[in-house]
Amino acid sequence: MKKKQWLFILCAVALALSLLSACGTDSSSASEEPVPASAAVETESIALADVCAAYYPILQDSEAAINALSDALSATGYYKLSAGQVAIQDVTGDGIPELMMAVPSSTSMEYGCTDTDIVLYTYDQASGTAKELYRECFALQVAGGGEYCLFQEDDGTLRLYTSISDENWDCEFLTFNRDGAPEKFLRYNYTYFSGDNQKQQTVCHSGAWDPNREQKSEISKEEWSSQVNDMMSHLSGRAFYAFQYGEPVASEVRPLMSETKDICRTTADALAYLKENAGGKVTGASPSTASGTTASSTEGMIFPNSDTAAIDEASARSLSSDQLSHAINEIYARHHYRFHDAEILAEFEQYSWYSGTNSDMSSVAAEFNAMENQNLALLVKCSEDHHEEIYEDHDEDHEHSEHEGGHD
Repeated sequence: MKKKQWLFILCAVALALSLLSACGTDSSSASEEPVPASAAVETESIALADVCAAYYPILQDSEAAINALSDALSATGYYKLSAGQVAIQDVTGDGIPELMMAVPSSTSMEYGCTDTDIVLYTYDQASGTAKELYRECFALQVAGGGEYCLFQEDDGTLRLYTSISDENWDCEFLTFNRDGAPEKFLRYNYTYFSGDNQKQQTVCHSGAWDPNREQKSEISKEEWSSQVNDMMSHLSGRAFYAFQYGEPVASEVRPLMSETKDICRTTADALAYLKENAGGKVTGASPSTASGTTASSTEGMIFPNSDTAAIDEASARSLSSDQLSHAINEIYARHHYRFHDAEILAEFEQYSWYSGTNSDMSSVAAEFNAMENQNLALLVKCSEDHHEEIYEDHDEDHEHSEHEGGHD
């Protein structure tokens, strides 16, 4: 009898514990109801829309300059370029993508091509605007040339490789912290005698980043190589780049130049992405399709919006003489001027938007709007600074009188 009583008591306790456990679970579930997946997606899309809407006007204003830089570097014949010079990627790990791009610097032009600014923007949630985190100028067209590559490692770390060759070879890796700001640098300087190209000295430094690289300490070449090899072993993708053709001075950087995942975008693709994900917060057409102009009607143009938007002077000065000539000719071609030079005529006749029906230059020029006349004057001035003829059928007197008439 006692055994049955104990068995009954044990069963009752077990049942009670089971019921209490079930009640506790139900209570917890009721008080902590999960957020529906649809709500989470909606919140994420709203945040992305704000970011894209903030980035869009910045990239829109920079589109012509970015494209001009790519054209200018390509025209030199010295560079292998990424498909685009723009990247939109979360490099800080906060779930918000950053906007990165290479644009012509406002510094003076040298050796036919302007210096280049690498720029990084992030989205400031407090103000609801884009904030510039980093901008630095790098000289590409020094005597020996320069190059750059913005890349990411598999843990998300963002780094910038730059190299300049002149009387010496200067290679630097800049590391960004998880807030997207530059944090530290690693530099290798290889100096030559100016006469017989013999090596004079090799100096390697590392330190906390500042614009002048003053907080630095010397390290060995072996330590420099070890750190660079470690970066290369964790390489996951390139945002954008401009590499000189040929072998790099330092073998450690070869993996950067080999085939690897690229996360770059062309300006047109990047603008389309931002507009598509802006949730209707971006209105109007993108620069490449403004004023009723379609992509097919701007094919072959260096400045497709020169009738509606001012050309940035740095972009114009980054062009070669041949490109300046083309940029001015395309303004006339847009109004279907029939060029007398057979080579130039054939160049534009390949495009479906060009008809070449008017051989009267004066009447064509009379059709230019104020923006076209302003841009034409800038391009002419840039060409004069090059001390070269800018477009066919113009002697100096005719050229000056026509532009003066256009501005009246």
